[in-house]
Amino acid sequence: MVRTVGRASRRRVTAAVAALSVSGAVLIAQGQEAGLPLPPPRDAAAPPAAPAAPALPPAFRMEANAWRVVGRDGAGEFTGVITFQRRGPRYFGYERRVRGPDGREEVERGEAAIHEGRLYLQAATPDPAAGLRRALSGVGAEGDAAQGRRAVFRPAGADGRRFEGRFEVPGTSRSGVERLDPIAAPGADNQVTLLVDGPEMFPALRAAIEGAQRTICLQTYIFTDDSTGRWVTRLLVERARAGVKVRVLVDAFGNRMGGLPKELRAGGVELILQHTMGQGLKHSVADIGRGLVDGVRRLFGGQPKPRERRGVLNHDHRKIIVVDSRLGFCGGMNIGREYEFEWHDVHATVEGSAVAKLEALFFDRWRAAGGAGEPGEPVDAPVAPGTMSVDVVEALPGITTAIKDRYLAEIRGARDRVLVECAYFLDDAIIGAMSDAARRRVRTVLILPADEGHDVPIVRDAFNWVQNDVVRAGVEVYKYRGRMVHSKVASFDGRVATVGSSNLDNLALVKLAEANLFVNDVGFTRTLDTRVFAPDMARSARQQERKLSWWEKVKAGTLHFFRGVL
Repeated sequence: MVRTVGRASRRRVTAAVAALSVSGAVLIAQGQEAGLPLPPPRDAAAPPAAPAAPALPPAFRMEANAWRVVGRDGAGEFTGVITFQRRGPRYFGYERRVRGPDGREEVERGEAAIHEGRLYLQAATPDPAAGLRRALSGVGAEGDAAQGRRAVFRPAGADGRRFEGRFEVPGTSRSGVERLDPIAAPGADNQVTLLVDGPEMFPALRAAIEGAQRTICLQTYIFTDDSTGRWVTRLLVERARAGVKVRVLVDAFGNRMGGLPKELRAGGVELILQHTMGQGLKHSVADIGRGLVDGVRRLFGGQPKPRERRGVLNHDHRKIIVVDSRLGFCGGMNIGREYEFEWHDVHATVEGSAVAKLEALFFDRWRAAGGAGEPGEPVDAPVAPGTMSVDVVEALPGITTAIKDRYLAEIRGARDRVLVECAYFLDDAIIGAMSDAARRRVRTVLILPADEGHDVPIVRDAFNWVQNDVVRAGVEVYKYRGRMVHSKVASFDGRVATVGSSNLDNLALVKLAEANLFVNDVGFTRTLDTRVFAPDMARSARQQERKLSWWEKVKAGTLHFFRGVL
């Protein structure tokens, strides 16, 4: 029954809240008169239904299912807890338990829904056909007098992480104001710290390594025998000789280690160089054979199981460091002097439950490369409690393209703005999604390396083939001046941000192993916007349509044809 009504409500969403949106506007207005510090409507002259609602902050996505209730009515102040149980994309059941001045507990159950930036609550009534879901589906939206307590909330607070609104009980004089504050649930207990450029990231890395008590897991694409690589090597060896279990995983394609492997192994560090050329050739030949066998199976109705690809073009581009199963690093910086001192790049540290997911990704790749071991328990240490919800999202060739899928979902769902800064940008689906977002009047910003400072000129030239189309679609394309941009970050509607290792080309999104943090937090997203996107746009030159010479067209068109492997 719930599913049937849910489908009906989606079909009639235009007429869904004819009664509730009007009553919601009345309740909000009454709440302001009662002195509740509610945000003013964005458009006081809006006709007669509720004013346009703001985009949903993470809190409205119900990532915490338990909320603290604080309110007051004619009998005085009350406090308690409300919990939500998801029943559909925007429908929830709820249970609300509060205690008033007399100490008696009031228990209320009902249905909740998110609609146009507001949270609606409707207490259950003896009539099972009445209630919020019925009103939202447009069935009997008028004349349902026998309803229980109802409430309507909107985002409030500087970070939009709580609800404030007003409630009433139809047919009675009972009404009041109420605030809901999120209580961190499992998965929303993380603290993420943004590290912009090497002078922030590498001192944090040094301190983490020096403070390691039990384990260090370090995975990187590039590890260079230079001043940066040597001090990292020295510290890793010191901790290994002090009894810390140190594991280092480096992709052989990015191997610039020189004599450092010998030094690391002699010092007690376990080091694996994965994806060597010989291994890649062997796996590529095997992939061809498996592809033929899978094709035959499909002819006879079979469905081959997903299988990881470890061929010549498949490498591990992740940058993951986990110390003592407690502190994690993830982002765009490899181990090398250019990342510490020269290039513009972004990394992040994370503490909380997401660290276990990062460590699990490390050990998955470590074992796939022939290593042994399992994640450990976090070393006890005083850590400030976090409140951020973090998704650790991976890409693994032949298994998952989850990073690409998440990017597309966030871009397609954006209402206000999409901000992307990336070193290599060539994926057709991402380009199309950003262009479509710009056409529907979402502010869409793309920051790339300047042409003269790009470290991979063939990627720069391949993008030239589509750059004019992207600009004409309305995307604001900027090219960063002064030094190479190696960041892989994005921000969506000021509510979700990502920091990770994945570029936005087919090579990264489909053929490489990658890892990104998607942080569902208004405060962290604001930090990324103010510390990266705002200053970087000011340091960049906005691109306009430009005419390409015949030679530029030939070069750009030819390279763009091979974009799947660039």
